[in-house]
Amino acid sequence: MSEVERLVREAAGVASLPATDHAHEARIGAVSFLHRFGSALNQHVHLHVCVPDGVFYKTATSDAASAGVAFLPARAITPGDLDTLTTRVRTRLIRWFRRAGLLDAEAAANMLSWEHSGFSVDASVRISLDNREVPSYAKSQEQLVRYCARPAFALQRLGVVGGDKPEQVRYTLLRHKLGSPGRIGAESEGTGS
Repeated sequence: MSEVERLVREAAGVASLPATDHAHEARIGAVSFLHRFGSALNQHVHLHVCVPDGVFYKTATSDAASAGVAFLPARAITPGDLDTLTTRVRTRLIRWFRRAGLLDAEAAANMLSWEHSGFSVDASVRISLDNREVPSYAKSQEQLVRYCARPAFALQRLGVVGGDKPEQVRYTLLRHKLGSPGRIGAESEGTGS
């Protein structure tokens, strides 16, 4: 998260804030969700994070009682920004694994040299503030947070096999839904409940 904050601070131009404001204290707001699973109920540790496109900072006023908080929007995050962020995250994590004794020096150096590191950052979902008066805006926010906070499995994908006396519970994966004989739950889609 510190690397994400670093990127957003740079993209917001925190260095350009007036010296009278508290630019050095500008921070992101974020909500993060630790996931330990993939869509096939496989082990896949990763984070989902909701971050605004900018930073918050305390404004300077002559009267401390009327001091406020301002939001400084960031410029658009580019694919190059995400590549840089991914490299920073990968480097920090591999170094941490090395210090923690989880990797030896040779393995850490080897992993740092890989072209395809296994680390990725996706910032493709964005909800524009331009649309905040549109009724779908709140629904979009809710859908994003629901996706980030979803449980390990979707109830819509669970089914019972065995008639009156159930013998098995089956979890149907998306790739098995079409053309799979005896599929269960194929008529309902969902990301969780």
